[in-house]
Amino acid sequence: MRRAPRVGRRSHVAQRLAPASSAPAAAGRDGYVRLSLPQLARVSLAPICAAADDQILSELWDLGIGALRAGYCEWIDAHGAAPTTLGWSWFVDVERIWRIVPDSLTSNLMIISAKGYDVGPANTRQCLLNWLTKFDWRGLLVPLIHD
Repeated sequence: MRRAPRVGRRSHVAQRLAPASSAPAAAGRDGYVRLSLPQLARVSLAPICAAADDQILSELWDLGIGALRAGYCEWIDAHGAAPTTLGWSWFVDVERIWRIVPDSLTSNLMIISAKGYDVGPANTRQCLLNWLTKFDWRGLLVPLIHD
């Protein structure tokens, strides 16, 4: 399935930084920007690009997912010491609810534990998905998507 542009896809290397509460947001040698959960809560995303995509829609139909529209988007927070980016594919289901396509989220972020250790790509992805439930990405995307 075509996904949002790949951002920061890197192999995971365990690293320990300064304690999470004091570590500034800066890109590591591997390209990841490491943030604690409290730092993530302060991230302010703005859209870079967003578009409807018929190929994503067709692939969702092939998977048996009832979608009315589909596309991709990419977001940035350029306010920190290093820009943080997130991208994902989205779709509008038959109940007209905007959803993130499973396994489409990409980012240059790595969440770190309170002790400063990476939580890993899978746990970071889950933290980001949980965080996105509190972010009004749908409301911000609607005016950007043109048929």
